[in-house]
Amino acid sequence: MSKFTFVELFAGIGGVSFGFERLGGRCLLAAEYDPAREGKRQFVQEGYKMLHPGVKVVGDVRELVAEDVPAHDILSFTFPCQSFSYSGKRGGFKDERGSLYFEALRIADAKKPKIIFAENVKGIIGNSGGKTLEAVVKAANDCGYIIDYSVLNSRYFGTAQKRERWYMVGVREDLIEPEAWSDAKGSSILARSKRRIGSQANTFNFEWPSQQKPLTGLTDILE
Repeated sequence: MSKFTFVELFAGIGGVSFGFERLGGRCLLAAEYDPAREGKRQFVQEGYKMLHPGVKVVGDVRELVAEDVPAHDILSFTFPCQSFSYSGKRGGFKDERGSLYFEALRIADAKKPKIIFAENVKGIIGNSGGKTLEAVVKAANDCGYIIDYSVLNSRYFGTAQKRERWYMVGVREDLIEPEAWSDAKGSSILARSKRRIGSQANTFNFEWPSQQKPLTGLTDILE
C-alpha cells in the first residue's frame, strides 16, 4: 500500500521517481518528451520505462490533457533548465523551454494536488534581474499554492560532486497557513531574492535538510 501518489512531468529517467518511491510513493503517470515523430530515438523515455516498470509514460507535456491525468497527491516538475542556466543564453521565459513551467502549472491548476514540487538550476534565482523567479512564485500563488524555495548542493547528500539546484515546494492553500520566510537574512543570492519576493507572496517555511558537512568525497569512490 503506497503512502502517497505522484505524477512526474519532465521525468527524464525518473530521478524524482527514485526518491519518492523510496519514501513509499507510487507514480501514476510520467511525462517525457518523445522525438520519435522527428525520426529520432528517445533513449530517455525508454530508460524511464526500464527503470520504473508498470508506470504509464506519455510524451510532450504541452499535449497532455489535464482530464487524462489521474488524481494524485504530489505533482513533480523538473522543467527544462537551459534558458536559466549560467552556461546558456539565459533567455528565461522568452525561450520556449523556459515557458514549459506554465504547462506544469496548467496541470496543477486543473488537478489541485496537495503538493507541487519543482526543481531547476540555481541560475533561475537571478534570471532577468530576479523577475523570472518573481513570476514563478506569483504563478504558483495564483494557482492556489503557498510556497517556499531553497538551493541545495548535492555534495551534502552523498555524491562526490558540487551541484547546486533550486527547489520549490508548494502546499495547497487550504492545507497550510501562510507565514513570513525566516531565512531571508544575509547577503546570499537566495536571501536577497527572498527579501525581494517575500513581501508580495504567499509563503511558508519548509523544513529543508541540513547542509553542514559533505558525506562523500572523491577519495571515497576512487579505487
